[in-house]
Amino acid sequence: MQPNLADVPPAELDGLLEASADTTTPYGLVARRVIAHIVRSATGARQAAWSQALADHLSAEPAEPAVQSLVLDLLREGGTREAVHNLEVLLVAPAWRELARMALIAIGGPEAIGALRHGLQAAILGRGETAWVDSLVYALGHARDAEALPLMVQRLQATERSGAEAAIAALRVLGDARAIPPLETVWREGQPELRDEAMAALLDLAAHAPDPVAMATRVRDWLAAGLPEHQHCAA
Repeated sequence: MQPNLADVPPAELDGLLEASADTTTPYGLVARRVIAHIVRSATGARQAAWSQALADHLSAEPAEPAVQSLVLDLLREGGTREAVHNLEVLLVAPAWRELARMALIAIGGPEAIGALRHGLQAAILGRGETAWVDSLVYALGHARDAEALPLMVQRLQATERSGAEAAIAALRVLGDARAIPPLETVWREGQPELRDEAMAALLDLAAHAPDPVAMATRVRDWLAAGLPEHQHCAA
């Protein structure tokens, strides 16, 4: 009788991953296929155990790039609640956060998007690196996560120009009319360099307004305003 690979205990993971790091040998390739088959075949508690074992491996000493790639691919493919939780934990680890972000984007769904939102909250509170915060803002905008709108609006006030630009772009893609007032404030009172981007976002969002007729009037007023005070400052 052929053994069921799904019954292999998660404790065997380290040895299999170590073997899979060498992709130049047949043994390494077989090890990768075995791990992939085990994780994809497991269900219920066993799938959760393997997911946890994979995440534990990521949290340990940095592994070979080939192993990193394999582990994250498996977590992403699983898409389980446990995998999302483990990837969310990795969002605060500088060595793993970008890979974890991409894996969560690939998984998608409310739980994965929620994990990205929590990561953004932590990054803003912890005054994380601008590029990292911006990457999360972009991701949530493209995921159309309406719950992240307050965080995006908060990012409009970033002192770094790139932070405000990322927030404008995210709000534009999000397509939520609630973003119109804060974007209008940026257009009227924000940095002159952001005016064109803010106006482009406002024009896109006008189509999502509850009252299109009233919104058309506001758009006409925006375009007629010209904001000469900004023009004088620029001069």
